[in-house]
Amino acid sequence: MRPLLNIITPVSRTENLQLIHNSIFFANYDYINEMLFDIELYLIYDGIRIPDISFSFKRAMKVYGRCVESHQYGNAQRNLGLAKIDEGWILFLDDDNIIHPDMLMTLNNEIKENPDKKCFLFTSVKRNGEVYCSLKDDFSNLVPGQIDVAQFVIHFSIIGDTKFILDKYDADGYFIKEIYKKHPEAFKNTDGFVYYNYLR
Repeated sequence: MRPLLNIITPVSRTENLQLIHNSIFFANYDYINEMLFDIELYLIYDGIRIPDISFSFKRAMKVYGRCVESHQYGNAQRNLGLAKIDEGWILFLDDDNIIHPDMLMTLNNEIKENPDKKCFLFTSVKRNGEVYCSLKDDFSNLVPGQIDVAQFVIHFSIIGDTKFILDKYDADGYFIKEIYKKHPEAFKNTDGFVYYNYLR
């Protein structure tokens, strides 16, 4: 059975959607076939700044979600995406970012080699290759504001009722730290990379 990877993207920059789509389904096309991931992309828009998404993809998205709440940090949209998912792995990919070309290969290898782990963390790099944030193996010292939402891929089974705090810019750090407190044994650092705000 192929592992499921859910990708949640809060949308406010519709002009980036084609690049995001291509980074998932085309730049890594051979990797996806080899790794046998099932990928579902959840595009969550707020219904206010973005009233609708009428965008044509060559590869159809599984879900377009409309979020009635509007928050500048995208946390309401992330929470709505979480509410639509009931299995598999979850990656949060903002609409100013794309998938690093080696990330899915690294993730697949980690899942195969570490079946007891349920959260994998990656080093984030800027567009020029400069390291933006590298995490230490001691996640107990993880500080909100010093981790980007794209740096972790987490399994649905350990999220429970944890949600993103709506009005916090660094809600991603609070989110992942809260889950770590409950499941420290499930976390693993990787040698892989993700991009940080690649499309800015």
